Amino acid sequence: MKKHRLWKMTALLALSMPAMLVSCTEENPDGTAGVPTVTIERVGVTSDAITFTLTATDADEVVYLVRATGGSMSVEDLMADGESLVYLEPVTRRYQQLVSERSYTVYAVALRSGEHGEMATLEMTTDALPPIEYDDELDIRSARLTYWGATGSAGIDEFTLSFSDAENAIDDNGSFTRAPGSVNARLVLWTSSTDAANPELPEGSYSYNASGVPASGTIDSNASFIGIIDDSGMQSELSGFLAEDTAIEVTRDGDNYEITATIAFGAIMGDPTIYKMTWSGRIDTVIGEDEEDDRTVILDEDITDKQFVDAFAMYQDSYSGYDLVRLEFTDIESAFELESIPDLTYLSLDVYTSISADDRIEGTTFNVTPNAGMNVVRQGNFDGSQQSLARSFVVMTGSDGVISDADGIKSGTMTRTAAQDGSEIWTFDFITTHDHRITGTYEGTVQVLGYEQTFQSNLTGDYEFAWGSSVYANNLRNYGDAAGTGNTEWSIELWLESEDGTMDCFYADLYSEGTGSATLPAGTYSAAASQGEAWSFTPGTYDGYGAYTYWYRTAEDGYTEQLWAPFVGGTIEVSGGADGADYTFKFNLLDDAGHKITGSWTGPLE
Repeated sequence: MKKHRLWKMTALLALSMPAMLVSCTEENPDGTAGVPTVTIERVGVTSDAITFTLTATDADEVVYLVRATGGSMSVEDLMADGESLVYLEPVTRRYQQLVSERSYTVYAVALRSGEHGEMATLEMTTDALPPIEYDDELDIRSARLTYWGATGSAGIDEFTLSFSDAENAIDDNGSFTRAPGSVNARLVLWTSSTDAANPELPEGSYSYNASGVPASGTIDSNASFIGIIDDSGMQSELSGFLAEDTAIEVTRDGDNYEITATIAFGAIMGDPTIYKMTWSGRIDTVIGEDEEDDRTVILDEDITDKQFVDAFAMYQDSYSGYDLVRLEFTDIESAFELESIPDLTYLSLDVYTSISADDRIEGTTFNVTPNAGMNVVRQGNFDGSQQSLARSFVVMTGSDGVISDADGIKSGTMTRTAAQDGSEIWTFDFITTHDHRITGTYEGTVQVLGYEQTFQSNLTGDYEFAWGSSVYANNLRNYGDAAGTGNTEWSIELWLESEDGTMDCFYADLYSEGTGSATLPAGTYSAAASQGEAWSFTPGTYDGYGAYTYWYRTAEDGYTEQLWAPFVGGTIEVSGGADGADYTFKFNLLDDAGHKITGSWTGPLE
């Protein structure tokens, strides 16, 4: 499964660690230096990456840049926009997250004392994507398309594409009929704006969207779901949220759609299961805004002081450093073992949190929000005509075991209080989509099933940074309101080299309040509960190159990474930086294994 990375130097992302500093300037036999030159050697290509080596002569600096082939590039443009290296010999660079079967050109120029030689270029074409190996290939026999209109930012519309490999598997309300042995998928697609009076799903490719921010041509990973029904008509535990390789291709011929869907899911439990599902034919579009709610099943009263007596928790996925858990409570003992129960109150919550070594949820206070974040209950809906399968709701059944009342969770708080004996008290105070209040408690230990404890950090205890004395890179970049929250994103890249050749490489993704600051504002930045919130750093991941906020330490060769840790908690305290003054950073961080990482650094950021 691909990892998300935020290495934001340019639109093309360089993700490899260079060799250590070696001087390469040599004098000619007559004692005069020659013209600085650089050559570019192809090392290799894949479907999403190119690797090349830069070798310079009579140079003390190299400036290089990678762009999609096409257009002109002057030395002046290259020196203005390129990445500068105090010359390394040789230096091998790998650029990835590129588009398959596209040509890219590497530009480079060597300099000595500010004077440059001729620009060198090398064109490299990425390979075609390898063929996908499907676990199963299925024909879609039931399909439904619902248009919900504009969503998120201007120009983005939302469709729900529901399909199944079983006949008559979708009822008039858009719900799956749970046909025994069927594979069902509900995909929320964000598209370009369409004609609201006569909506049609636009042609094109739709890819997995991990951010949750609406973008044309993407699949909302938080609201999309695959449901596998076993032969008895019960939903299989293999059902779950989609994985990153999920993609859809849509073409149209008049009223007929040709749809090829690659559905990947279950990657967090190991290798993902991948289905290929195809459809050819007409799909009538239902306008969701015009559907009348089934008022007979919309909750129309408060539920107060409800005593829940049974709980179930299943690990779902990992998302941007958070663990996603489906947390369920009922007011009838052993309810999760039965198919239909009369007079039941059932509370289903999608919770973003962290899980302890003994497979228990660690958070204590959980607020309901529409976005993912640490210790968050994800907002949801369930009103009888449409159900958000990936989010949070309450359901009640009548005396016949059939749903009689249902509503989504819109706002409120859940708390977990742990006693010294290990028991827990869960307290709920929610407001539903239709503005009714739900209060109640559950007493008992909640164990998370399906979670295998793994850490990305390889630290074995607390650690204090022992920075090197030589600054190799110290970059600060302002990306503006990248998260769409009205706050400024700052990227910090800090490489500190020691005399023995080892190097500490630290990266941080910070958000300050507002968008008016020209320099990183002083303040204390804490681990974000949701990406883009003010005075936060984005919790990290680490996969060999890393993402968000993390650190690693190399061996003496400058390449081999010996220690590493993503940071998921704690604080980064920033001071200084005004009017060109040095910054001071004080670190009091936690890695994903619970180790404390502390230290400080003072110096300039460029």
